[in-house]
Amino acid sequence: MMRKLNWRNKYEDYNWIYENDASKDEPGNSRFILGTEGDNPLICFGVNPSTGYHKEPDATLQRLEEYACKHGYDSWIMLNLYPQRATNPNDLHKNFCPMLHYKNIEVISETLERVRKKQSYKNLLLWGAWGKLIYKRDYLSTCLDEIKDKAQGFEWYSHLGNGAHLLSPLPKGSKFYKKELTPLL
Repeated sequence: MMRKLNWRNKYEDYNWIYENDASKDEPGNSRFILGTEGDNPLICFGVNPSTGYHKEPDATLQRLEEYACKHGYDSWIMLNLYPQRATNPNDLHKNFCPMLHYKNIEVISETLERVRKKQSYKNLLLWGAWGKLIYKRDYLSTCLDEIKDKAQGFEWYSHLGNGAHLLSPLPKGSKFYKKELTPLL
C-alpha cells in the first residue's frame, strides 16, 4: 500500500521514480522522469527539466506536488517534451539530439503503459504545461507529436493563460490552484 501524498512531507519518505543520464544521486545533464509512486498520479509534461531531482525538488516540482495534493491525487509524475536540463530555455540544444529524444520517448512510453495497466487509475489524464516555450525550438512540436502518439487513450488538460497558452505549475496564487484543468488537444 502506497503512502498518501502529503504536501511538504519529508522527501526521503517517498517512493521515488527517477531516471536521468547520471548516477541516481546526482542531477545529471538530462532528466527523463521524476515523480512519486502511487495509485492515482497527476502526470505533467513540461518543455524541459530544470534543476530538480529527487533529493532537491525545484519550485516547479514543489508546486506540482502541491497541486496534486490539493486536487486528490496520491502521487505525481513529471515528464518533459525534451529531457535536456536547462534553467534558461535559450540554453536548449540548438539542434535536436536524437539519442536523448529516443530515450525520452522510451521512458514516456513505458511510464504511460504502466499507468494504463493499473486497474486503479480512474482518469487517464495528462497535464500539458509547456507554455509558450514550445516555440523556443522547432523540434519541440515534433517531440510533442511523438508523445501524443504514445499517449493514445489519455486525455490532455491544462490551465490556459493569456492567449490560450498553457501554464506550467510554476505560477503562484490561490486562483491557480483552485482552477480546474481545461480539456486540450
